[in-house]
Amino acid sequence: MRSILCLTFLLATLLECGAQGTLSCRILNFNRKAEDIDSLFVADAEGKTVECELPTESLSDPVGLPVVEQSLVFRKEPEGKPVAKARVPRGVNRALVILLPSADPDQTFRPLILEDSEKAFPPDGAMVVNLYGEDIRFILGEHRKQLKPGQHVGLERPAQRNNFNMAPATFQFKTTKGWRSAYESMIRFPGDQRHLFITILEPRSKRPRIVTIRD
Repeated sequence: MRSILCLTFLLATLLECGAQGTLSCRILNFNRKAEDIDSLFVADAEGKTVECELPTESLSDPVGLPVVEQSLVFRKEPEGKPVAKARVPRGVNRALVILLPSADPDQTFRPLILEDSEKAFPPDGAMVVNLYGEDIRFILGEHRKQLKPGQHVGLERPAQRNNFNMAPATFQFKTTKGWRSAYESMIRFPGDQRHLFITILEPRSKRPRIVTIRD
């Protein structure tokens, strides 16, 4: 009985640390209308702020951001009003934070928080995030997956590679006229690089597109 009580106390303590603690983040500014914003500030429960950079073509260096009440709250100025807020999923200690456009006129960004553990995003593998709005399906080497809107998946480095470490890649997007191929090529998977694939609907052309971030 005492062991159960100790385990329960330890679990509660760990959950509390996640609700009030620091989250290691890699950040990507994916809001094309806010590319002029170079950095944001996140405050802890005592008001002390941490500044974080917002690169648009790569993931930022890791930065420890304070989590208050299980959330990250971003501001343009240290004491300014929030321009983005996101709840941190329990159990996530390292995260990718993709800052998307917000439909809320009072918020500049809509943060998407994804787990950045070695299991969720393998060190030499890939992650595919579907922001297209409809289903997508793809092939990366031996990996064959279909994702619904908003879903993502982490993948190990493809085993089916040629002598140049290149693997076949095909992405298809669901449309009103059926499946449409938008990408078919070979992608190099070196042993020291991760690939983040983000599928979107290009706002101007209304065509499906794949954005690749190499890390």
